[in-house]
Amino acid sequence: DDDANPTDMAFDGDQAWVALQNADSLVKISTKDGKVKKSIKTGKFAYEGEKSPYVADIELDDGSLYVLFQRYTMDENWVTTYPKGLLAIYDASTGDLKDTIQLKSKNPSNVAVIGGNVYVATHGEYNAASGTDADSKRGIEKVNVSKKKSEVMISGEKLGGGVASMVVEDEIAYVAINLGYDENYAAVQSLKKVNLSSKKVEVIDGFTDMSGSMAIDDGLLYVGDRGASAVVTWNGKKKNTIKQPKGALPPYNIALF
Repeated sequence: DDDANPTDMAFDGDQAWVALQNADSLVKISTKDGKVKKSIKTGKFAYEGEKSPYVADIELDDGSLYVLFQRYTMDENWVTTYPKGLLAIYDASTGDLKDTIQLKSKNPSNVAVIGGNVYVATHGEYNAASGTDADSKRGIEKVNVSKKKSEVMISGEKLGGGVASMVVEDEIAYVAINLGYDENYAAVQSLKKVNLSSKKVEVIDGFTDMSGSMAIDDGLLYVGDRGASAVVTWNGKKKNTIKQPKGALPPYNIALF
């Protein structure tokens, strides 16, 4: 419907789950004919006075749909309150709610399920410069689903700030750290490589603004670098800028097929 505001999709064969943020629902659609097969209302997870719990990310893994809620609220003066984030797990076939897990930090950005392990990246609250502080109030959490607990395993102190976005493959995560905005209101970010097993964090130089999305496939990282107005790849050793079509706008999102 109008103003439904779809925010993310997760594909499962010839069907897909779509998060509708303003319609406070998750819908399962057929990719063959576009018909809605199932709908789940999410409004009960909204924070005080809000209709939507504000889905940040959804992921499918082994028959489960992982849904990440930011659960913020905003007053008439645009002052935003962030409670701690929430992870909900649904049965991807029936749509039944299986569990909810309270996160340790605020304003989550991404969830990834790798080898049975569940990781959640959190941005946390903004500072006065519209960036994030390098503190323990944000970072990468590891979720223990069976015990219904989540702990910050790599904090913002080690990462250098809050995680604006994250992609993961084989226990290797690439995260964009929000440092603020420049005088032209362009995002200023730092790209970090994180080994989720050893918790080692490395800086990847030469990238300035990953807000044009990231994707990874077989070790090759694709970055929508809006600072370069191009899609740039990183193979672990060097960058390669993909030639953009003439007149193309800066990248906004990346999907790999």
